[in-house]
Amino acid sequence: MSSERPLQVEICSVGTEIAMGRIQDTNSSWIARRVAGLGAFINRITIVPDNEDYIVDALASALARHPDALIITGGMGPTDDDRTVACVARLLGLPLVEDEATIERFVKRRNVQDRSGLNPGAIKMATVPQGADVGANPVGWAPALHLKRDETDIFVLPGPPKEMVACFDAHVMPVLVQRAHRRTHCIRLAVEMYESEVAPLMVAVQDGQHGVYMKAFVALRNGPEDFLPVDLVATGESEEEAERLSREALASFTSMVEAKGKRWHLADEN
Repeated sequence: MSSERPLQVEICSVGTEIAMGRIQDTNSSWIARRVAGLGAFINRITIVPDNEDYIVDALASALARHPDALIITGGMGPTDDDRTVACVARLLGLPLVEDEATIERFVKRRNVQDRSGLNPGAIKMATVPQGADVGANPVGWAPALHLKRDETDIFVLPGPPKEMVACFDAHVMPVLVQRAHRRTHCIRLAVEMYESEVAPLMVAVQDGQHGVYMKAFVALRNGPEDFLPVDLVATGESEEEAERLSREALASFTSMVEAKGKRWHLADEN
């Protein structure tokens, strides 16, 4: 992969409760923020219910676009409606097999004599597509899975947010760091301007500096008299370059704000 090309990533969140709006899809936004820090480009975030045909269709569409990584969350639990693993196996044409290392971990954690002491739900969570790299879940039960289709790394992670975060950090991030060749640096500032006033200034900065993205957040403004939050995100070949580019863009932008007789202040940086 050329260092000039950002890592292309798609995220698929599985769960009828999410598709129905019963709970928010916090997993996808958290993952997007983490991979964006690697200079990655999030092509799509897809939500599908716990329906095999819908899941397979969504994943097949994603793989047809040949992303560098496809990250799937949810549907890995012990109940009948947890179908993500079976759908991944079906799509890739792989048989499902019981992962003995996972079963051994379950036996130890549940303090039973052998696998006969595990219920069918536990065995289901230990059943994976043949050939998958299986990573232990540091804070839960269902393991993380890593498979490949051509140049796409496919990751399957449990849905509960604490488990997803732990599995992502342990099993996904190390792989993405090896593949990514870019980094980002973000600065959030607040300006004493309306969106219509700040828009041409953001365009001028983005047109004048490659690798800079800016966005004003009207929804985060509590009232018309409040300062307007603005994000400035710079992408570079290294963390140092990304930070340098963000500083240059900040200086350019704030000088234009001050030239308009307006005030500004820093709100956050990472």
